[in-house]
Amino acid sequence: MKILDRYIDQLLEQSTPEAPIWNLEKIRAGAKPSWNYMDGCVIKAILELYLMKKEPKYLEFADNFIDYFVQEDGSILSYDPKEYNLDNVNAGKTLFDLYNLTHKEKYRKAMDTIYSQLQGQPRTSRSTPTRSGLTACTWLSPSICSMKSPTTTAKAARTAISSLYRYTV
Repeated sequence: MKILDRYIDQLLEQSTPEAPIWNLEKIRAGAKPSWNYMDGCVIKAILELYLMKKEPKYLEFADNFIDYFVQEDGSILSYDPKEYNLDNVNAGKTLFDLYNLTHKEKYRKAMDTIYSQLQGQPRTSRSTPTRSGLTACTWLSPSICSMKSPTTTAKAARTAISSLYRYTV
């Protein structure tokens, strides 16, 4: 475990929202910071470490990382719900834990922002969300695929996005 702990500590020490060390391709390309799938996976894992170990450094890192992107009004830097990119929904899974742990209202508002994408997501004739021309029911929860008129509450957003967790991590 000590080797793993040292590795994780290095990741945290060497990473910022502008240059997350786990995303070297992004750093080498000189890409601007963006809300994306890979960062969502890593930050979700760091939050899981916090929930298991209760070490504040994990929560602080995750909060600072996501806080960089989420604005006070719930908008998210570099994220456009109208792009309908389901991969970008992944990072939204971090918002539930962060909201529950920090009580920052902007995280709840950001859940609504991401949920607005799911509400408008193009669907097939069977009401299945589409992803790159493929039906998303191959990797989304059946509960999302059967939604016809979901509400916009944070609870509905949590149900929709958290169900993605089982299929993407």
